[in-house]
Formats: sequence, C-alpha cells, structure tokens
Amino acid sequence: MSKFSPDPREVDGLFADVCEPCGGERVADIKIHEEKQMHKDNMQVVEDFSRYCDLREVCPVTCSNRDVSFYMELAFARRGRSGGLPHAVARPSRLLNVISRVHDQVQGQELLGVPDLEDKVAELLSKKQQGKFQYVCYTCPWGADDMESLTKHVRGAAHANAARFRTVQKAGNYVKCVPCNMLFCKPQGLFFHRYSPEHLIALFDEENNPDDPGGSKVGLVGQIFQNLSFLRYGDHLVCNCRYEKSVNENLQ
Repeated sequence: MSKFSPDPREVDGLFADVCEPCGGERVADIKIHEEKQMHKDNMQVVEDFSRYCDLREVCPVTCSNRDVSFYMELAFARRGRSGGLPHAVARPSRLLNVISRVHDQVQGQELLGVPDLEDKVAELLSKKQQGKFQYVCYTCPWGADDMESLTKHVRGAAHANAARFRTVQKAGNYVKCVPCNMLFCKPQGLFFHRYSPEHLIALFDEENNPDDPGGSKVGLVGQIFQNLSFLRYGDHLVCNCRYEKSVNENLQ
C-alpha cells in the first residue's frame, strides 16, 4: 500500500496526493513533504509497526485490534530504549492516530474511534510505572520484564495453544530479546542467550544508560570485562575467559 494516494476531492491538480500517515494531509510536492519532521516521525511509526506485524505474520492493514493494542503497549514501554522509538514519537495518541490512518476500517469505523483502543491510550498515559518488555513472545503476543515471567508464560496452556494454531497455519513461533534485538525460534535459545556476555552488556547498558543505550559500551562495561574473570549482573554469572577476545573486538 502506497503512503500516498490520489485525492478525488481536488480536481484542479493543485494538491495531487494525500499522505495517509500524516492524517490525510493534502500534498502539493511529495519531496518537500517527505523532508518535514512530522512526516519522518509518522513514518517511523509505520515502519516500526510493519516490522512488528512481519514477526507476527499478520497484515498491518487488516490485523486485529489486539495486535494494535499490544503494539502500542510495546512501543510505549520501549520508547527511548535500545531498538525503540524516540519519546516524542511513541506517544500513545500519536501511535493510534498514525496506525488508524493506514489500517482498514473495522465495521465501517476507523481504529481511532474504537473504544477498546481509546481506553488503551488512556491506560498507558495513566500508568505511573511502565513495563520494560525486555522479552517478547510474538506467538501470542505477550511481553515480559524478566526471564522468570517469560518462562512461566511459555510453559502455560495459552502459549501452547497459540503455538499449535500458528504451526497449523504455517506461521513462525518467535521469542525476542529486545535489548539485543535477537530473535529465537525456540525459547530454549533465548534461555541460553541470557547468560552470554553480549546480553549482559546490553542489559547493563540499557538500565544504567537509558538515554544513550550503546553509548557507554567502551567505557564502564568494557572496563568490567577487562578487569574481572567473572561478571555477575542480577542473577546471572558468566566466565569472561572464553568470550574476552570476541567481546573486546565487538566493543571497539
């Protein structure tokens, strides 16, 4: 689906196109419009939402209200963090506005007017403390702030039923480590990944340097790896010896 569409309301040719992500704004010069910051921010939402739908293997134009609701919760929780949208872009009202413009109407109604989704916007804005969504199950979908919660989820009946349904539909079952931006076909892969130095570095860096994730890797965390044989972070303990060379190369 093109982000620009002809506007049948204009017959004089002055406004030849409409930018749907920008609320149906009528555009005289597409190239100039694409350079506007508002358009760039809105397109970040479209592209991020499309990536989410790709992993869910659903169409961003026809996906369910549940997917839209979960995506808004995920994008809002991850705002400003590694792999997330900027704070100014990930406002719940903006997320719903942009998605509503590119999504098909549901029973003749735009998503912007769906009560459940409007309630989700109010809910996100009213929460005093947001989840981190460090791990995401794209099978269900479902988000977890820690490995214990994810482990309990993937062992539950709801996840098992969803995984069987997607297998029948020949759709993938994925879990993701969001700070590391790594996707796993089986939860076991993620369980082992959490003990890797790369994951510990990403987790430490994100929680201690949230405004600039990735910016301090050569500093404090690099010094820890150079000076300690073992690294402990939270409930994780890993030996530095076998990973020291590859990690140091990645930090350079």
